[in-house]
Amino acid sequence: MQRISFPLPTVERLTYYLRTLEALLLAGRENVSSEELARLNGLTAAQVRKDLAYFGSFGQKGKGYPVSVLAENLKELLGLSREWFLCLVGLGNLGRALVRFKGFAERGLRFVAIFDKDPKKIGTEFYGINILDIADLPEIAQKQKIEIAVLTVPESEAKSVYEVIKCSVIKGVLNFTTASLTSTEKIFVKNVSIVQELESLTFYLSRNIVGGR
Repeated sequence: MQRISFPLPTVERLTYYLRTLEALLLAGRENVSSEELARLNGLTAAQVRKDLAYFGSFGQKGKGYPVSVLAENLKELLGLSREWFLCLVGLGNLGRALVRFKGFAERGLRFVAIFDKDPKKIGTEFYGINILDIADLPEIAQKQKIEIAVLTVPESEAKSVYEVIKCSVIKGVLNFTTASLTSTEKIFVKNVSIVQELESLTFYLSRNIVGGR
């Protein structure tokens, strides 16, 4: 896996820009300035220009950015010009909500398997997707060409499940557990702690801090 040559927060901001551009497209807009793109995302124009400059030159002097062209370029950069096969590991309340979320499919992210260790769940279906034994994950991931695992198991099980994932062809893990998992040379891990996000929010609120991203 190649080294990252740009800040990870930049990538996260690209997703904000893409959603903004798609909204502008629906409104019939053809061009947008860095100033407006910044204002709509709670940023500065300098930050927008810096973020986009990591990946090339997209703007036209005096005209700003062509909305449709920039949107397509950002989709390509974010890997959204193809379909990705996902698996869910751990079918609890959060896992069920994620599988039902239509936003994934709209971005070409498709759940094709669910893994769990509960014998009562294994062999059944949820939302039309087979629920399988976690022990079979490496074999099934190979057969179904699964590249991303969404992890929603209890914290106490996260690291042992991650060891199983390491033995598979899976390249990325979106970790919703409170256990911090580390990327390897073959697997990129994105730790998403809802509790941490709320704690950072309460930090800002307790100090009456307002602002954008």
